[in-house]
Amino acid sequence: YVKDANQQGASLLMQHLIKQGHKKIAGIFTNSSQQGMERAQGYLLEQSNHALPFCDEYLLFVAEETDFINNPHLNPAQLNDCTAFLCQNDRIAYALLLELRQRGYQVPKEYAIVSFDNTYLSESRILTLTSLTHKPHEITEKAVQTLLSKIKGLPVTSQEVPWTLVEKA
Repeated sequence: YVKDANQQGASLLMQHLIKQGHKKIAGIFTNSSQQGMERAQGYLLEQSNHALPFCDEYLLFVAEETDFINNPHLNPAQLNDCTAFLCQNDRIAYALLLELRQRGYQVPKEYAIVSFDNTYLSESRILTLTSLTHKPHEITEKAVQTLLSKIKGLPVTSQEVPWTLVEKA
């Protein structure tokens, strides 16, 4: 298989937030996909590696991303304790941004938000979000190379495509 290096990406985002001085970081992920679980693992790994303060309420799992997008429920611990959010993707991050603004919070002044995928949502008129990206067509090229090797009978190995941080103000 060829896939995103999700754990590495979450670690990269956490390290970015930690360098900015954040210690109480919430995470929002789906628990219905391998992608969400791998990204949550990277988040938890960095929490542990840096001995960051943590409570279960900092971690929010939703069944599907649309569950959060359609009904962004945040618990008081996330809002009262945390200064940053790591989101599974830009869609969740954008929904979070809208919810925080609706509640009267100022982003990025009161909360930092980072995410994966670097889509058009990370460049909204409201706010630009630091997000992760891949080189254009990198996953597709690796998948095609792997498939062609397999067709030719050559040995193939699983590959994870690393993420690159796109830091935005």
